[in-house]
Amino acid sequence: MPAALVGVAAALIFFNGVALLSSGFFAAWSSFLPWLAALGSFGVILGIILGLVLMGAMVMMLFGFKVLSAFVILPTAVVSLFIGGGFIIGAILAVLAGILLLL
Repeated sequence: MPAALVGVAAALIFFNGVALLSSGFFAAWSSFLPWLAALGSFGVILGIILGLVLMGAMVMMLFGFKVLSAFVILPTAVVSLFIGGGFIIGAILAVLAGILLLL
């Protein structure tokens, strides 16, 4: 269950970063998150990197390093809120997966 949550969260955060390349999506999303305009193209890079970090955490989870992957997932989910968190749902799913891994 946590691996599926992390996979969905990673995909949402990754595709949110890629979607920021679209000028219409960027304009609409930056109206909700005013700091996104200041990040500019760094938001795209941040979204892609955070999505890949979550995929790495999912691989660590599958190899049995559940606590370590939880400590990778939780800060990544918090940082992803700077770019919208994969439509916010990605950040929520990642936090839930991190909590499930710690229990």
